Amino acid sequence: MIRKPIRIVVKSLAVTVVLVAIAAGAVAWRLYLGPIETGFAARHVRAELARSFPDLTIAMGKTEAVWPGDMSGLPLRSRDLRLIGKDGGEVAHFPEVVVTILPLALLSGQLRLGSIRFVQPEIALERDDRGSIALRTGTSRSGGQDRFLAMLFGRLAGEPAENEPLGMLRSIEIVDGRVTLSDRPARRVWRADSLRSALRRRPDGLAGDLSLSLGNGRAPARIGGEAVYRKDDGRISGALTFEGLDPAVLAAVSDSFDALDALRLPLSGKMTFKGSDDGRFHGGAIEISGGAGTVKVPGVYRGPVRIESLHIAAVVEEGARSVDIGRFQADLGDTKLDVSGTVRRTGNGLAVDGNGSLAGFGVKALGRLWPGKIGPNARRWVLRNVGAGRVTNIDARFRLAVREGGNRRVQIHRLAGRFDFDGLKVRLPGSLPALRDASGEARFDSEKIDFGVQRGRLGNSRISAGSVRIDGLGGKGERIAIDATADGAVQDFLRPIDRKTLASAKRLGADPATIRGQARVRLKSGFPLGDNLSLAEVPFAVDAQLREVTWPKALFGLDLVKGRFGLTVGKTGIELDGEGTIAGAAAKLGWQEKFGAVSKSWRRQLSIEGVVTPELLRAAGPDFRSFVTGPFGAGVTLSAYDGGRTVVDAAFDLRRARLAVPVLDIAKPAKLPARGGARLVFRGGRLAAIPHFSLQSLPIAFQGKATMETNGRTLRRLTVARFAAGRTRISATLERRGKAGRRLRLTGRALDLSPLLESRPATSARTGATRPPAGPFVEPLDMDFRIDRLFVSRSLPLRSAAGSARYDGRSLRRVRLTAALPSGKSLDFRLTPAGGSQAVMLASDDGGSALRALGIVDNLRGGALSVRALRRPALQGKPMSGTLRLNKFQVERAPAIARFLALAERRRIDGSIRMQRLDMKFDLRGDRLAIQEGRAYSSLIGVTAAGAIGRSKRDVRLRGTIVPLYELNSAFSKVPIIGDLLVGEKGSGLLAAHFTVKGSLDKPKFQVNPISLLTPGALRRLFGFGSSGKRRKDERN
Repeated sequence: MIRKPIRIVVKSLAVTVVLVAIAAGAVAWRLYLGPIETGFAARHVRAELARSFPDLTIAMGKTEAVWPGDMSGLPLRSRDLRLIGKDGGEVAHFPEVVVTILPLALLSGQLRLGSIRFVQPEIALERDDRGSIALRTGTSRSGGQDRFLAMLFGRLAGEPAENEPLGMLRSIEIVDGRVTLSDRPARRVWRADSLRSALRRRPDGLAGDLSLSLGNGRAPARIGGEAVYRKDDGRISGALTFEGLDPAVLAAVSDSFDALDALRLPLSGKMTFKGSDDGRFHGGAIEISGGAGTVKVPGVYRGPVRIESLHIAAVVEEGARSVDIGRFQADLGDTKLDVSGTVRRTGNGLAVDGNGSLAGFGVKALGRLWPGKIGPNARRWVLRNVGAGRVTNIDARFRLAVREGGNRRVQIHRLAGRFDFDGLKVRLPGSLPALRDASGEARFDSEKIDFGVQRGRLGNSRISAGSVRIDGLGGKGERIAIDATADGAVQDFLRPIDRKTLASAKRLGADPATIRGQARVRLKSGFPLGDNLSLAEVPFAVDAQLREVTWPKALFGLDLVKGRFGLTVGKTGIELDGEGTIAGAAAKLGWQEKFGAVSKSWRRQLSIEGVVTPELLRAAGPDFRSFVTGPFGAGVTLSAYDGGRTVVDAAFDLRRARLAVPVLDIAKPAKLPARGGARLVFRGGRLAAIPHFSLQSLPIAFQGKATMETNGRTLRRLTVARFAAGRTRISATLERRGKAGRRLRLTGRALDLSPLLESRPATSARTGATRPPAGPFVEPLDMDFRIDRLFVSRSLPLRSAAGSARYDGRSLRRVRLTAALPSGKSLDFRLTPAGGSQAVMLASDDGGSALRALGIVDNLRGGALSVRALRRPALQGKPMSGTLRLNKFQVERAPAIARFLALAERRRIDGSIRMQRLDMKFDLRGDRLAIQEGRAYSSLIGVTAAGAIGRSKRDVRLRGTIVPLYELNSAFSKVPIIGDLLVGEKGSGLLAAHFTVKGSLDKPKFQVNPISLLTPGALRRLFGFGSSGKRRKDERN
């Protein structure tokens, strides 16, 4: 009974096994033929993953079963797996995932995952500015992936648990992955292909391995590694091998490897490490070899250092607090570097202590080997000035500090060592003779280098012993000190002086290269190390005595002979002081030059003091002999400033000289005190300004200033603050107005133009013709003036004179003058263009004072004056013709005229002569004034006249008619028909006498024809008693 049920059960199981086998075979056969889409399985996989990640939403694409290849599990391949967070953002994305379902769990009705394989995932690691690394898969956003991976790692590290999500997971793999590593601070990106990685559960922990090919712009670098994790003690150990790796990749992965970012060369080697799961590092070893490339050492070298090969062997102590560098060898091409030491981590970086040595090398390799941050000026100076020789056997001890931060800078705290040198050639600043064939020993530290020169040559002199010391390598103020001795000719001594300094004298026409003489010199020099050293930066300590000095063309082309000078060169400059003979006269000469940085005070100064002889005055350039005659004392100082500015200060003692200003008729005789001075400013070799010029003497004194245009030849503005000469007391401003010419403004208490107006034109010795005086201006000039007292003659001044004038470069074209006369009346003068001529207008309420102030006549009083004339400047002699009218005036202080009128009136005339009116037509041509139809009258007398007056010779020739009792006598001219027969010419009368005036203006001779007094007008004309006949003849003549 019992065995029958057992047989039934066994048969049922056998049938079931057979059916299952048949079904499994069918499924295997179907899977072998191709994948089978399994939507029901996708739901179970999502449910399993959802149990593991309850806060994520799992999205899967097409899921299908594939041929397993082995019977360890049933693989399911799912495409487009996405993990979505609670906020709807994508946490991770994998294009293809293959999971393996455990068969035994499947038979029990449960779906348990045995492995997860990510196929061709896109993984991105990005390092931000803070050094943190963010993980991103596929196109998902960053954030959440690290938690996802941590949960997977936790499932593997834990004990197998059938009821836990992913509790039976045995491995996680990545196949054919692609990794992008971005270093945002360095702006660099690396891409790795063929990533294969596996993390597998072991009884005692975990084991992992990886391999990838990393592209770096050249041949791809191969990287491999393996690691083991033991659960019992939490220890992690492993090794990383690499070949052709860019060191910057390691620097981008961890801040601990930031120092490797300075290397630019392919690395190959092995790194082993030990640690624990609590994040502690227990130690490791590094064995690295590098090919040709460069290395950057910020804070020491300005640029990368080229190396041919590199080998490093080091041991990393526990906690990575220190590294023992057993060997650091670098082939630098010219020499080989061998360093050993210890690197310790400090609170803010790294501290390095070690020893190093360099094999011998030529001085040309110093440019690569001498760090640019150590004594940069000294380094620059040595590289530029040490041209030959060799350095051997450098041994050094050092201590360095590397600061933390994105740009790790190296600071040198201690450096000391020694080296030998041989055959050095050192070029010293300026024209200082070169130091040649120098040999000896040098010792150095971080602050200085001491060269002990055992033998060598300085120029043409031999050095038996000497020293060169360079200080200040650790900071600012690098300096060099040289101790040497030199003897020889003056030219050999002048070579230490900067050529720019000597060029300042050469620009004045004196070539220092022609100086000859003998010198005895003791030289000690110390100067700052910098670019383009000039004499101002090379403070030589020199005392020298120069004798028998000759300097051809030292000043204005004249030779200096018999010179005796003392020459001192100190830290601040050079000073030459002495005396010599120039042009037969003794002179004191001085030359000073300042060294150093740019200064507001002068850079160089040349001075000469002595007596100016006629020969020296002619050699100076402009011919002043028409203004200055005789010897006089002079002191001239030339000061040159940085930036191209030069100032010339001159002072003159003119007591022994005679001064003359012909145009103002002013002269200073000899022995009368007089002093003058001027300051001239040049920029770029061109005259820029005259800030001050003055002359102080009894007959004339002035002071002012001027500025020039950029060409140095054209005057821009001239200001005369004070000008005093004779009666003149004015100030003036002359300024340029571009193409419009210049503008002159005159103001002051008094201006005396009488010497200028009364000066006679020059006469040609060949033709006898007169030439107008040459004016000071050859371009248009606009003048404005306001003068308290204006003298146009030597008598009365015009008060409150104001007006303007226009000068076209040849003559005055327009004049406007308003002034007050001493009587308080006004004067108005106008000269205006009228076609090709000029209209002249003169009007005054006090004609007598106006004519006296203008220097025409001085014995008229009162009267209303009106002059209208036309001037023709284009014609020879610039003739002017017009009319003059003067009403109600008096004639005073004219005894000759009084005698003449008394003779006509047969009575004595005392005091002034009152006249009613004066009308006159005139023609002024050159020096000759011709009077036509001149007529003057009062109630008692009338006069008509015609003739000519010579102004330069002051002679007169006039003929005319005098009419006594003019109002009564001329009344007959108003009678019709017979009036003209009785009276005759206009202005005459029934009774009139003819007269002539000849001779000098000062003492004229009057002649009166008394017979004509009783002859009617018609008969006077008939018999020639009148003036008209001979007047016409005179006019023809």
